[in-house]
Amino acid sequence: MARDRYLWNAGDDSIHSNGEASPQSPKGKWENFWYYHKFHVLIVLVLFALVAGFVYELSTKVEPDYQIGVLTETKFSDDAASVLEKKLAQYGEDRNGDGRVVVRVNSYMIVMGENKPVSDPNLQMASVAKFLSDLETGDSIIFLTDQASFESHQKTRQMFSNLNGTVPKHGEEKEAEMRVPWKDAKPLSSLITEEDLRNLDADSRKSVLEQLDGLGVSMRVFQGTPLEQNTEKASYYEKNRALFDRLVYGK
Repeated sequence: MARDRYLWNAGDDSIHSNGEASPQSPKGKWENFWYYHKFHVLIVLVLFALVAGFVYELSTKVEPDYQIGVLTETKFSDDAASVLEKKLAQYGEDRNGDGRVVVRVNSYMIVMGENKPVSDPNLQMASVAKFLSDLETGDSIIFLTDQASFESHQKTRQMFSNLNGTVPKHGEEKEAEMRVPWKDAKPLSSLITEEDLRNLDADSRKSVLEQLDGLGVSMRVFQGTPLEQNTEKASYYEKNRALFDRLVYGK
């Protein structure tokens, strides 16, 4: 208590005269602040960086107007997918009003059948997961498929509709009414040329063009699915039907 009486009117310097003098210079004050609060400052900076990154990602994220599925048993060329996205955009509409038409190609390499070798098991697993999610959310309405993929996925999940949008009866499906070969789809079949693939070597260009020639274009089943009850998805489906007609029949 005696000490309290002596220090009652003492200044700050007197109280800290035991060696813990209060810093007076700006540098001293900053060093004292940093010593006691540096971890708090670092945490705040990290949180700020995370929030800034999240905001930046949201503000710069490109939302596609259309998504097109490519379902094959061999890997679809990334270069071909990139060219296809740009060329397909010429036939679409600016659905989200951002001033441009953006098409995203979703490539799924899925090998069906127990006796078929899988060249890249990791890619296969990733493709299966994304493909099943795509089917549930209805992101891809138009699908490009190779022959084996069309047959196997139609057999296992009755995935594709007739070209007019109706659902074929199980066991009575007719491929000609469900799938248009790439070479017969105009202008789709002429969208990608050797010049578009000039960054690839001659063998790679040949391989890509051969893979494209083996594709066909179809639409996934929409009628009778839960997606049909979603107004937004129903509108998206109709826009994809219009895009399909332009790509396949030139309408």
